[in-house]
Amino acid sequence: MKKLIISSVSVFMFASSLSAYTVANSFEYPVYNSQNWVVAQDFQDCRKAAVPRGITRCRHLGEDLNYFDGSDYRNAGQPVKAIANGYVVASGKRKGFAGYIILKHYLDPNNASNYVLSIYAHVSTVNLPQKGTFFQKGEQLTSIATKYEMEEWTNFAPHLHFEIRKSKSITGYQDTYLNDGYMSDRNHFYYDPTDIRTIDWNSGQWLNRDENPQKGFIESHKTIQPIGQTISRGKALKLILDKFKISTKNNGFNPSIFGQGIIVPNDVSPSTPYYNYIVTAYNRGIVKGDNGQFKVNDKATLATFLIMVVNAIPIPKDNPNYKEFYNGADHWAYKYIKTAYNAGLIDNKQYDFDKGITEKMANDILNRAYNYFLGPKSGISIYARWNKKYADIDLYLFSPYDGYQSIEYNSKYVVTNIGDLRQDDGIVYWHKHSSNWGANLDYDSWGGNAQQPWAGFGEERVTVDSSMVRRPGKYSIILCYYDWNKDINPDSAVVEWWGINGGRNINVGHKNFKTLIKKGQCQYVGTLNTYKN
Repeated sequence: MKKLIISSVSVFMFASSLSAYTVANSFEYPVYNSQNWVVAQDFQDCRKAAVPRGITRCRHLGEDLNYFDGSDYRNAGQPVKAIANGYVVASGKRKGFAGYIILKHYLDPNNASNYVLSIYAHVSTVNLPQKGTFFQKGEQLTSIATKYEMEEWTNFAPHLHFEIRKSKSITGYQDTYLNDGYMSDRNHFYYDPTDIRTIDWNSGQWLNRDENPQKGFIESHKTIQPIGQTISRGKALKLILDKFKISTKNNGFNPSIFGQGIIVPNDVSPSTPYYNYIVTAYNRGIVKGDNGQFKVNDKATLATFLIMVVNAIPIPKDNPNYKEFYNGADHWAYKYIKTAYNAGLIDNKQYDFDKGITEKMANDILNRAYNYFLGPKSGISIYARWNKKYADIDLYLFSPYDGYQSIEYNSKYVVTNIGDLRQDDGIVYWHKHSSNWGANLDYDSWGGNAQQPWAGFGEERVTVDSSMVRRPGKYSIILCYYDWNKDINPDSAVVEWWGINGGRNINVGHKNFKTLIKKGQCQYVGTLNTYKN
């Protein structure tokens, strides 16, 4: 593993230096809600009125897209998205354009010279993406420039100028080449981008896409992944995180504010496909690298997909009441297979767990997993989070059935025998759990500790098997604030904590509780009561 420090200086790897790349299997429009957009100036538009002064007619290399009724200033700030999976080959500011971005879209997984380029101009000059950055189809690239940006860089009103150009092997142009938007295309180096409705200048009426006799590039490349085609490990992670709404923003962290350090597999860089999903999943314990590598483009097998899903929810793996799954008992991932079977993710039938999984099968499993997540069989999760620089909080849950110690605390509920409890079979925390009551843990410590002394916030979660913890009883919740570095730790931290079962807050009043904890102390803060009312 290598440690990648995300700071104000970003590290990028140019796409062509990668041994593999993500192919653009399908394309979509560069704007959201395309039915609300019109082409104000079409590809190779020959209208005299449409051509700027001094420019020869019939030379428009793309389309000028306007929002809804064509009024220019409704365009400003409208989001612009990637038409397909692609890599940034150039971006910047230019007179006559304001901001611009060029994306490269590979069309053949075995031939890197087979690609197209999409060009977006008159976009915002703020936060332009860096060369080598990967964008997924439909992901927002930027937005249309504001009136003030356009006035600074060009005489045009806000709109999106959009082009699709063929590869260098056909045109002879460098991928970074950018013209001024007007040039004869007698060599057919450019595609007619879309069939978004435009004007019929003979009748003066708008033409809908279905009425336009031509067929734009986007319309002719709206392909769907072939049935039976397997998905990659990277795509598998995207499906899982999106299904359970696990945010990938800033890889689960906030480096722009906190300057946090993260651990990533050594074959992953910011230009790697699904980078945010991989890093988020890795740092949340959903997936681990194989000998330091994630292998994003390798096929996702049924076994590896089940492991990812079980870790993402998470589903407890240690319930002694689980039924055996006889058809896979000798498989290396049997513990996860058995867990998935008991959670209803798969049926008790013959599977080839080492075979690649299709997107359809993956979504079927995720729908079952989501029903489990929101259902009565899901685990009970206790969360704790805080927002204090260099505070290091630990979360513990204590079972009255499995422990031989009793919690001792003073009048202020400060636990006085935490050292003894930590050796007890009844206590559960981030690296110690008692399998005989089915605990499963997912440890997310973001607040800073001896190994990761960043300044920020923190969160921890303990998830326990609901069928075991629901034995009538009271399960004590303990929060500890250890002073691993007395010089920089704050004197106290306010910790917010709550319980979740079946997607529902199970605190009294369904509200989160807050507790002030002093440095160096452990606090008994509350109880998970599983007695029936």
